Amino acid sequence: MTKKILLCGNYGAGNLGDEAILAGFLRQLEGDITVMSANPAATTKEFGVPSVGRVPSGFRSNLKALLSPGQLRETKKAISDCDCFVLGGGTLLTDEPPASMFVWGAQLKAVFKQNKP
Repeated sequence: MTKKILLCGNYGAGNLGDEAILAGFLRQLEGDITVMSANPAATTKEFGVPSVGRVPSGFRSNLKALLSPGQLRETKKAISDCDCFVLGGGTLLTDEPPASMFVWGAQLKAVFKQNKP
Protein backbone atom coordinates (compact mmCIF):
# COMPACT_ATOMS: atom_id res chain seq x y z
CA MET A 1 0.00 0.00 0.00
CA THR A 2 1.39 3.39 -1.01
CA LYS A 3 1.82 5.93 1.78
CA LYS A 4 -0.02 9.22 1.42
CA ILE A 5 2.40 12.00 2.28
CA LEU A 6 1.31 15.59 2.87
CA LEU A 7 4.10 18.16 2.47
CA CYS A 8 3.71 21.62 3.94
CA GLY A 9 6.06 24.56 3.64
CA ASN A 10 6.37 28.00 2.15
CA TYR A 11 5.66 26.52 -1.27
CA GLY A 12 3.82 28.51 -3.92
CA ALA A 13 4.94 31.83 -2.44
CA GLY A 14 7.55 32.56 -5.09
CA ASN A 15 10.62 31.89 -2.92
CA LEU A 16 13.20 30.10 -5.04
CA GLY A 17 14.83 28.42 -2.03
CA ASP A 18 11.57 26.91 -0.78
CA GLU A 19 10.67 25.76 -4.29
CA ALA A 20 14.09 24.06 -4.53
CA ILE A 21 13.46 22.31 -1.21
CA LEU A 22 10.11 21.08 -2.53
CA ALA A 23 11.76 19.81 -5.73
CA GLY A 24 14.25 17.88 -3.56
CA PHE A 25 11.48 16.38 -1.43
CA LEU A 26 9.60 15.29 -4.54
CA ARG A 27 12.70 13.58 -5.96
CA GLN A 28 13.49 11.76 -2.71
CA LEU A 29 10.15 10.78 -1.19
CA GLU A 30 8.20 7.78 -2.37
CA GLY A 31 4.42 7.68 -2.08
CA ASP A 32 1.31 9.60 -3.07
CA ILE A 33 2.39 13.17 -2.37
CA THR A 34 0.10 16.17 -1.91
CA VAL A 35 1.52 19.63 -1.25
CA MET A 36 0.01 22.34 0.95
CA SER A 37 0.78 25.58 -0.88
CA ALA A 38 0.15 29.31 -0.82
CA ASN A 39 -0.79 28.95 -4.48
CA PRO A 40 -2.05 25.40 -5.11
CA ALA A 41 -2.72 25.90 -8.84
CA ALA A 42 0.82 27.17 -9.49
CA THR A 43 2.38 24.38 -7.40
CA THR A 44 0.40 21.71 -9.25
CA LYS A 45 1.32 23.24 -12.61
CA GLU A 46 5.03 23.60 -11.81
CA PHE A 47 5.59 20.29 -9.99
CA GLY A 48 2.85 18.03 -11.38
CA VAL A 49 1.53 16.98 -7.97
CA PRO A 50 -1.82 17.52 -6.28
CA SER A 51 -1.83 20.63 -4.13
CA VAL A 52 -4.19 22.19 -1.60
CA GLY A 53 -4.17 25.47 0.29
CA ARG A 54 -2.70 25.83 3.73
CA VAL A 55 -4.80 26.09 6.88
CA PRO A 56 -5.85 29.75 7.27
CA SER A 57 -3.94 31.45 10.06
CA GLY A 58 -4.66 35.16 9.80
CA PHE A 59 -6.91 37.79 8.31
CA ARG A 60 -5.67 37.52 4.70
CA SER A 61 -5.61 33.72 4.59
CA ASN A 62 -9.06 33.50 6.20
CA LEU A 63 -10.39 35.98 3.63
CA LYS A 64 -8.74 33.99 0.82
CA ALA A 65 -10.36 30.80 2.15
CA LEU A 66 -13.77 32.49 2.24
CA LEU A 67 -13.34 33.63 -1.36
CA SER A 68 -12.25 30.16 -2.49
CA PRO A 69 -15.19 27.87 -1.80
CA GLY A 70 -14.10 24.37 -0.92
CA GLN A 71 -10.45 25.26 -0.33
CA LEU A 72 -10.53 24.65 3.42
CA ARG A 73 -12.56 21.46 2.93
CA GLU A 74 -9.92 20.16 0.48
CA THR A 75 -7.15 21.01 2.95
CA LYS A 76 -8.91 19.27 5.85
CA LYS A 77 -9.51 16.21 3.65
CA ALA A 78 -5.84 16.09 2.64
CA ILE A 79 -4.86 16.20 6.33
CA SER A 80 -7.36 13.55 7.31
CA ASP A 81 -6.37 11.26 4.41
CA CYS A 82 -2.59 11.46 4.84
CA ASP A 83 -0.48 8.78 6.50
CA CYS A 84 2.42 11.14 7.14
CA PHE A 85 2.83 14.92 7.42
CA VAL A 86 6.10 16.70 6.65
CA LEU A 87 6.61 20.34 7.60
CA GLY A 88 9.67 21.38 5.68
CA GLY A 89 11.37 24.32 4.21
CA GLY A 90 13.89 26.91 5.25
CA THR A 91 13.38 28.67 8.55
CA LEU A 92 9.71 28.01 9.25
CA LEU A 93 9.50 27.73 13.04
CA THR A 94 11.08 31.02 13.98
CA ASP A 95 9.97 34.14 15.77
CA GLU A 96 11.22 36.44 13.01
CA PRO A 97 8.87 37.61 11.67
CA PRO A 98 6.56 36.98 14.65
CA ALA A 99 3.68 35.91 12.36
CA SER A 100 5.68 32.81 11.37
CA MET A 101 4.77 31.04 14.58
CA PHE A 102 1.06 31.62 13.89
CA VAL A 103 1.21 30.52 10.25
CA TRP A 104 3.16 27.30 10.81
CA GLY A 105 1.64 26.67 14.23
CA ALA A 106 -1.82 26.64 12.62
CA GLN A 107 -0.66 23.97 10.17
CA LEU A 108 0.78 21.83 12.96
CA LYS A 109 -2.28 22.28 15.18
CA ALA A 110 -4.58 21.00 12.41
CA VAL A 111 -2.35 17.95 11.90
CA PHE A 112 -1.95 17.24 15.62
CA LYS A 113 -5.76 17.32 16.00
CA GLN A 114 -5.88 14.41 13.52
CA ASN A 115 -3.06 12.54 15.35
CA LYS A 116 -0.95 12.38 12.20
CA PRO A 117 2.73 11.44 12.41
